[in-house]
Amino acid sequence: MEEHSVFLLIIKYKTMKKIIIFLLLQLWINALFSQTWNLPNSRKNTRFTTDYFDLPRPALSLRGFDNQNLGSYHNPQSDQIKGIKQLIEDIYNLSSDHNNEEAIQRHIDIANSHNYTSGNIFDINSDASILESRALLALVSFIIDNNNSQGEVLNGKSNILSDQIQDHSFYLNRLIADFRSRRQFVKGHSLGSAFKIGTSLTRLARAWDLYLALENAYEDLGGNTNQLLSSSDKYYWNKYIIEETEYMKDRVRANLNQDITQAGNWPLIAWVSIATVSYGFNGFDQWLVNNSGIDTNSPLNDLQTARIR
Repeated sequence: MEEHSVFLLIIKYKTMKKIIIFLLLQLWINALFSQTWNLPNSRKNTRFTTDYFDLPRPALSLRGFDNQNLGSYHNPQSDQIKGIKQLIEDIYNLSSDHNNEEAIQRHIDIANSHNYTSGNIFDINSDASILESRALLALVSFIIDNNNSQGEVLNGKSNILSDQIQDHSFYLNRLIADFRSRRQFVKGHSLGSAFKIGTSLTRLARAWDLYLALENAYEDLGGNTNQLLSSSDKYYWNKYIIEETEYMKDRVRANLNQDITQAGNWPLIAWVSIATVSYGFNGFDQWLVNNSGIDTNSPLNDLQTARIR
């Protein structure tokens, strides 16, 4: 009888042990899948200057910080374009979609090692591309840093792409130095070919859009905004972007003959560029409104014109 009781106790002990292990495993699984991302809000940029258009930054190459959580900006097509969260999931192979690996690798390579050209304005399309890659990696690395601590989504995870991403400060310092240098990023052109600046100008606008998203991320996640551009810097680049857009618009109109078929459909190329860059434009500083002579309704008018064309 005593041996039987001992046997029952052993059975109960083993059963309880299995139950405890099962419960602990369930708690671990629940904790794993309940981890949430620490992300900024997908919103307009309002640091020093409020965005001219109401759109969530980033908006030109990516769809906000999370394309599944855009609030009032969400639409049925939102998931067709990745947000920052979805891009980072690709980098860490947390997503089943690996179609972007080659593009991600190219941006990492460019941001890590490529240098600008000697300054020939007729050969600087690649310079704007470098700036765009540096802006992307500055933003991505900041979000990674804010989700990589103990108990957070990315803690302990890595793969061949994520291992190549350097510290956020590396990309931030390069990007801020690039903008503060006020170097030329828009391609030069000959008379009658102003539409050719569209490629470099669009890349600059995408870089600026990513930088504006970085400002939002610093504000929302408690970064040190003193490390970012000053109001004077932002004024300069807003003015630069809108003046280059105005120039391209005026030159395209001056050289456009509605009665002649245009080789390469360059008017369409030009208007698409104008529309894209208009979305990248941040806003008008009051000095710019008062002293530049630029029509402050022009970006919106150009965007509507581009849609019609």
